[in-house]
Amino acid sequence: MTIEGPKNDLLLLLRHVQYRHQGEDRQFLIFTDFDVDFEDHTGFTGAISRIPATRDDIEDRIRGTMRDMERGE
Repeated sequence: MTIEGPKNDLLLLLRHVQYRHQGEDRQFLIFTDFDVDFEDHTGFTGAISRIPATRDDIEDRIRGTMRDMERGE
């Protein structure tokens, strides 16, 4: 038995915001412990970039984001 809730929720979110693999101006930072292949609304299929969902990776990414915000990026 496999629980598919988190993966299905992520796919629903990507569809809702009409995420595109190509030509996407927005950057999504997705912390997961699983790979996600997604077919966007243009019909292009590809893997979603992800960040390992470990404490260290999450802390590093948050620190980097805070530094970027301080610099106005």
